[in-house]
Amino acid sequence: MIKKILFGFGLLILAPCLFALQTIHVTDNVNSQFSIAANDYSRIFVDGDRIISFTSTKGLYDIRQDAINGEIFIKPASNVKQITGLITTENNHIYPVKMHVRMGDSQAVMLLSPDAYKQKARVWESDSTYQDLIIKLMQAMAGGEFPEGYQVKKVQRKSDYLGSVAKINLIKIYSGAKVSGWVLVLNNISHQTLHIKPYQLYRKNARAIALLSQTIAPQHSTLVYMVVSND
Repeated sequence: MIKKILFGFGLLILAPCLFALQTIHVTDNVNSQFSIAANDYSRIFVDGDRIISFTSTKGLYDIRQDAINGEIFIKPASNVKQITGLITTENNHIYPVKMHVRMGDSQAVMLLSPDAYKQKARVWESDSTYQDLIIKLMQAMAGGEFPEGYQVKKVQRKSDYLGSVAKINLIKIYSGAKVSGWVLVLNNISHQTLHIKPYQLYRKNARAIALLSQTIAPQHSTLVYMVVSND
């Protein structure tokens, strides 16, 4: 299976896409940031919830509220560059937000709570068998994709070592419902060429491991993709 995945890496070419919709992960009492249009109303809504109020400094914006659908539409006043405030929802969530005013078309901003994006991750995961899910997640990590519902964040952790010949750093985590994906960098810190097998990098709860290259020249590095169970 690993060989098939690695072969797929060479064929995976993704073109960047631009979307009017911004999807923003939010957590209670943690600041979130997104952009809104300078000269038009931007739509803001919470997936799976309804906005009941937005509180901020008066005079910085005009607001229209759709009480039926639980959405708000905000247009900044002239020369306003930034709006900060609190969004309160029907399910008693409070989300501090910072809106950066940008020139351009009106924006649609969907706020995703942890429960909402985990549910989306469950749906994405349930569309495949367990083995196919692992392959899809490996391919997504290799291509820099964002699987639906997954939280993707860069991390900095203390290096782990493979004996005295290599060090390994976790640089990115794809957090899903049943499984998560790790992207690591393996650096050859020795003066000899290394031939690393996936099983040598096994960690607790690991379900699949693939190296972009199993042969690493002295003082060079390769990427490692690992799928781990969340159980």
